[in-house]
Amino acid sequence: MKYKLLLLFILFNVFAFTQSLNGQQITILEGQIFSADHNEPISGALIFTENNKAHYADEKGHFKLEVPSGKLHLTIESLGFESYEYKIQNLAPGKLDLGKIELQEKATSVS
Repeated sequence: MKYKLLLLFILFNVFAFTQSLNGQQITILEGQIFSADHNEPISGALIFTENNKAHYADEKGHFKLEVPSGKLHLTIESLGFESYEYKIQNLAPGKLDLGKIELQEKATSVS
């Protein structure tokens, strides 16, 4: 399992490096995901973009990822919570801190 993660990490960095060689501008997105009802971090929340690159929040709900500048459609999901979407048309290169992102709990019932 460690080797698969290492290989995935290496492939991601090679891809990011080749994208930067192509002159594509990069934005670093970061934020922290919380439960709106309990004000606690949500670890393992899934963060993905329109090109289906998936990332996960760490144990404190933090995430940090590189995305191409320009148009962005970011989705955050976690089991038991409503999805969160963030869209922007002109994402500038550099760094963008989305701050504290609160997910609402889904109303569920057990029959």
